[in-house]
Amino acid sequence: MKYRATTTTSVRAEPSHDAQATGSIEKNIELEGTPSPEGTWILADRPVAGWVDKADCEEARDEREPVQRDGFVQRCVIAEWTCNAVDGISPWLVVADYLIARAIIATGIANPAPTDSSDAVGPLHVTSAEWSDFLEHGGVLAEGYSATDRDHPIRQVAGAAFRMHRDARRLSELRVAAGATPADDPFIPTLLHVFLANLSGSPETALAILDAEAREPDLSIDKVLEPPLASPLLLEARERFFTPAGPAKSVRAFVAGARAALDAALEQAAREIQEHMPEAVPVVSAPSAAPWLEVAKAAKSAGIDERDPRCTGTILDYFDATDFRPRPTSVTTPWCGAFAAHCMKASGNVTAAASIPKGAAAAASWKLWGIGLPWPSTHIPEGAVVVLSPNHVGFFSGFAGDRVFLLGGNQSDRVDRTPFPQSQIVAVRWLDLVPAQDSDAALPVRDSVGTLSNAQWAAYLDKLGEMESGNNYGAVNRLGYCGRWQFGAAALADAGYVRAGTSNRNLLSPAAWTGKDGVSSRADWLSRRDAQNAAMLVYTRAHYNGLLRSGELLLSSSPARIAGLLAAAHLMGLGGARQLVDGAIAHDANGTTTLKYYRLLSVALGGTGRLEA
Repeated sequence: MKYRATTTTSVRAEPSHDAQATGSIEKNIELEGTPSPEGTWILADRPVAGWVDKADCEEARDEREPVQRDGFVQRCVIAEWTCNAVDGISPWLVVADYLIARAIIATGIANPAPTDSSDAVGPLHVTSAEWSDFLEHGGVLAEGYSATDRDHPIRQVAGAAFRMHRDARRLSELRVAAGATPADDPFIPTLLHVFLANLSGSPETALAILDAEAREPDLSIDKVLEPPLASPLLLEARERFFTPAGPAKSVRAFVAGARAALDAALEQAAREIQEHMPEAVPVVSAPSAAPWLEVAKAAKSAGIDERDPRCTGTILDYFDATDFRPRPTSVTTPWCGAFAAHCMKASGNVTAAASIPKGAAAAASWKLWGIGLPWPSTHIPEGAVVVLSPNHVGFFSGFAGDRVFLLGGNQSDRVDRTPFPQSQIVAVRWLDLVPAQDSDAALPVRDSVGTLSNAQWAAYLDKLGEMESGNNYGAVNRLGYCGRWQFGAAALADAGYVRAGTSNRNLLSPAAWTGKDGVSSRADWLSRRDAQNAAMLVYTRAHYNGLLRSGELLLSSSPARIAGLLAAAHLMGLGGARQLVDGAIAHDANGTTTLKYYRLLSVALGGTGRLEA
């Protein structure tokens, strides 16, 4: 370790003030050495060899690279998108809010160096063991990373994301192995489960703590954390966050402290995303538009109850809305997921019916439905899909104290409105359906962006494609931008097709591609019109939502303004579009300006080329 002399001090032959002095070290001179077992002396090996009184020294730490907060938050969001697009990750998904919350709790999103007691580094306090596990078992997610990336404040996000998935999966496997849940409808861990697994370094320990809370909440936490569960990592974390001076807390108090710390950090994480990557914050434009909820209410009014033989056929029919095959023959098969799928299919809304996830009969499958809403939150639209631990799904119907009311199937064996502890919430999901329009207005559709009609969206794509590539899906320019709309590596990463941190040059490497939608190379991307069309839709919707959220666009904005600002954002990102509204003109590496793009796309959709309303 490195030290710095705080005063001129003697170098001695033995660790004793009575030992012979063999030299000296001047004040402010750095030395390297190893502390004695008692911690009172340092055995220096440079610049001179010998024993130095540790009281005359202070630890000299290398200057650490400061964390670029916006880049860190953005990388966490991109890690969520990238990881969750990889086969095998679902249903043990990565959540950006959790990654940011972990950093808030661990370091305040600072970049600390290792200490005498831990080799954990960076904003996420990633240990060498955690990083080694990522490199060894992360598969495609770990490609392109090396041992030194652990100590990079941004690149270490990938390892923490994989750790979240790995811990969640192990928690689920342990519960299934114990017979708590079936393998085809597995246990869904909460973020608190994952947080405790991270603190302790052990999913087994996390379950032992929460099981003890349920059985003997007043038991001392020390009685639970006896060897082999009492890892040094957990003991350090417990002392730092949850244990005051004096006797150890009860299990109840320990868990309450952990939950409070995590909830506060998650709320701050949502604010960090809002500030540093607002385009990633979901927009709920029509909070009352949940037509599936009316189907659920009708089923409740009809008294659907599995204990009534007259309802058996109805309940089994719910599975027809899922891919569960063969169809069950008994209502003892859990049917909450099938009921949710039935409500979507019977809602009368094409978008809702098409949104039913693969494996919808299992509650865990609904963790990927629609878009994720921040949790904890007091602003949840009625009808939002709520996934609960250990394995339940229903529709949000209100709060009361520490309870959340869900309207769902298989609740006390019937369709009912039932209270559940908010602590069981794993995910809150929403499907933002198109708001109602005036009869004379063009109806926005599922395959368009914002309030643009199908024809307007097609005109936008055609004009922008003409400007970008001559509408050539196979085009690649001199800077490595590729496809009809000239996607670069950053845009492809945002859309989930390549790994975060990939450069345009590295697009030539198959290792850079995530395999999303079967696109595993640049050649695949250039040949896959369907993938380019889908990515363009997702990418442009993110720009639209970001501009809508920050006020540059309104739901009443003209198609010309929408098209112009979306084109400016396509060229120079949301920042470039916002600067244009403020009167500043940005340009790309070829000298093309945001004003030029705005004018051409505005005119293409009937505008004047000026900033229309």
